[in-house]
Amino acid sequence: MNYQKAAVTNISELFNTNNPAAFSTRAAELSGVTVQQVFPDKHFIAVGSDKDHSLMVQMGELHPEIKAGQKVDIRGVINPTGHDISQWNVQPEEQQALAHHPIFLQERSIKMSGR
Repeated sequence: MNYQKAAVTNISELFNTNNPAAFSTRAAELSGVTVQQVFPDKHFIAVGSDKDHSLMVQMGELHPEIKAGQKVDIRGVINPTGHDISQWNVQPEEQQALAHHPIFLQERSIKMSGR
């Protein structure tokens, strides 16, 4: 299991690989990542350097203070998205976004960077 490996601290590691699923069950501690998008039901956000290099984050609870363009520090566990996105209880916009991401981060804690 990957949970015994060191936490991912650089989001670019997740994009510079041919096998992102290899990061499944691994912890992530990302600092100063930019929120690219907040989805309408606020259960998911996308973070990264741009929309083409973003990671979906499933929020543990709602954080209405988080907005696109802000920098956040996130801790969580990387999980595989799976093939059947229709099974997810999310809005169509989130389903479309998740379909393009083989992995997502299940958030355990999130805060504004520098706080």
